[in-house]
Amino acid sequence: MNFECPNLEVFVSDNALRPQTRPEQAKNQQSPYSHGPRPPLEPRTDHVEPIYIYHPVRKGPFLLLGRRQKVIENGEERFGIRLWFILDACLVVAGKGFLSSTPESTGRVDLDETGFLTARRYWFFLSDGAAHLDYPVCNNFLEWTPLARQEVPPRWLAIDEPDRPTTNLPLESSFSDISLVVRYTDGYCAISGLNEELRACHLVPQACADWYACHGIYRRFAYGEDYLNIAPGPDARPVDDVRQILTLESGLQECMDRPSFVIAPSPPSDKYVCYFFTKRPIGLAENYHMRTAKLPSRIQGYALFARFAWAMIQVALSLPSCETPVKRRSVEDYDAEDGPD
Repeated sequence: MNFECPNLEVFVSDNALRPQTRPEQAKNQQSPYSHGPRPPLEPRTDHVEPIYIYHPVRKGPFLLLGRRQKVIENGEERFGIRLWFILDACLVVAGKGFLSSTPESTGRVDLDETGFLTARRYWFFLSDGAAHLDYPVCNNFLEWTPLARQEVPPRWLAIDEPDRPTTNLPLESSFSDISLVVRYTDGYCAISGLNEELRACHLVPQACADWYACHGIYRRFAYGEDYLNIAPGPDARPVDDVRQILTLESGLQECMDRPSFVIAPSPPSDKYVCYFFTKRPIGLAENYHMRTAKLPSRIQGYALFARFAWAMIQVALSLPSCETPVKRRSVEDYDAEDGPD
């Protein structure tokens, strides 16, 4: 018998003629019902390029983050980071302002906020830069004054839409710890979907409990103090408000606490995603960078922004004292410090 069928060979058995894939193809295919060992996983890769944000007069950058998103620019593949992410980071550690591609404010970056920054270096100027050229940079979260709700970029608060469904947590006296309440209610990690090794992650860390209470962060939530939602008992603290506690699996929680990523908006979409920002390569980023998070309806946008602020302040670099006399610096000075683009 002759059969003409591309990529197929005919094997004759005692019972019937049946088409088979070529041996080299079959070798690379594994039946979903195979009981043999599964192949090893390949090492995770994370290609990342640095981005330096410089002070206009102080020596050295005050932010050093990572560009991970591939973009095509002038026909070439580059790595970028959204402009809004950098502007929001600068808003937290320095104030409201803009970026320049040169050490002078005249080089202002002309991009939509959802556009990508693909260069290695930028300079940050306050909006009233002429009056405050030598601005301070905050690198201690406990000294940071939280923004009023109306000062937070609206993209962070879009999750607080009034028609968003809400979930009532079982705040029963039988639960001895608020983390048990959250893990019991959620049942899985908001990012990975795993249902084991779960941890309750306070967006404003528990170590900042006094700061949280002192500034009344819960009053900046969508429904304010009247909706403070904490477990009953004498040890209850404002920082244990379930609207700022998220369930993550242990590996992702440790990575978030390092800090390596935040849960952030992703304009122009209405999704909130896992956003890796660190300059160092991290294997987890291959699977989870820009991965949509399934956030419980209780989570507040201001809490996500507060976590972002904590993370940016944690990684902000110290600059010389503002009292130190300095001179304006040239591009050549920066080239000598961190090399060419």
